[in-house]
Amino acid sequence: MNGDDDNPERSIADNLIQLTLHHLHSPHNLLPPDLISIPLKQRHYFLNLIPQHSLSYFAWPHSHPDLLANAFHHFTDSILQLPASFPVAYTSDTHSTFAHVRIISDPPFTPELRLVFLWDIEDAAWKYHNIALMPFPNNSSASIDHTITSSLQTQQSCSQPSLDHSDMDDDAYWDAYGQSDEEPLHESDKAPQSDSEDAYWARYSSIQGSADSTLPSPPSLKQKQQDFLHAESERIMISYPTTQVDIYNPLQPPSPNQLARRLAALSSEPQYPPPLDSPSHSGSDSPTLSPEQTHPTDLISLSGALDAKAALIQVDEHPGDDALRDSIRGIYRLWRGSQPDGISHQDYQEAFMNIVRGTIHNL
Repeated sequence: MNGDDDNPERSIADNLIQLTLHHLHSPHNLLPPDLISIPLKQRHYFLNLIPQHSLSYFAWPHSHPDLLANAFHHFTDSILQLPASFPVAYTSDTHSTFAHVRIISDPPFTPELRLVFLWDIEDAAWKYHNIALMPFPNNSSASIDHTITSSLQTQQSCSQPSLDHSDMDDDAYWDAYGQSDEEPLHESDKAPQSDSEDAYWARYSSIQGSADSTLPSPPSLKQKQQDFLHAESERIMISYPTTQVDIYNPLQPPSPNQLARRLAALSSEPQYPPPLDSPSHSGSDSPTLSPEQTHPTDLISLSGALDAKAALIQVDEHPGDDALRDSIRGIYRLWRGSQPDGISHQDYQEAFMNIVRGTIHNL
């Protein structure tokens, strides 16, 4: 019944079936972790399932959930009477081997249930995997050896390559390997017949686009090269001025050319004329002058003195000279404002010029 004589190392044992039924029929419905298959453990973990969820904890989704739920509740509510042996059927695929155990009850209930166990390769043991409705799967067998042998034969028949086209495909592949796009492909020694399926697809692939295709076939590499060369010949080069920006670096002083450009830019800014002389200052003969009265006259006189001294020095005019003069005027205004009153105009000029000469001399 349970196939123990077929393969004792793989056939499911009756005591394991009885132990599993005992845990399922208990009030707590709690299965030990070592009796649960790895896929079912993963389902419990990712879905946060607990034994209180009852059927969802023990069974995978079924095509007839209502029938399965009624049968499961009837099974848990009835008095459990375990038989001496259980009908078992085995199924196998490319990855897993299952054992299907029919649950026999007294009195029998409809529909009947079956327990599904999964063979764990690492532990070399059967693990509880699912509870489902009868009957057994169509491809099941009472012999586990027959089930595994049939599965292996099916895999070999599905994975066996076709001997008629493998040699031709390999030759065509290696003949085309390393050739350039301009060289013709070497034809295979075994050319397909005109009425064969290969000949049809060979003609189909040689057409650039077809009526039953919604997308055009991509151009060949040679056509792409010709299009690229044609586009290069028609390309027009347009020259445009490049805007250069002088980046200020506080750790590196500007070069003479950069300094000249910056001073020229400063000189192009609008200049404001100094205030006009007051009427009282023009007719006054008093030697004591106030700061408000002396500043405009001093600036005008200082400007004239600087212009006269600049005329004596034979130096080529530079675009930055105007900016330099503006800077000197500003420095003089600041210096003059910090000096005490009661000093004549010429003394102010001479003192300022001495400072300038001494500074330049010490460079």
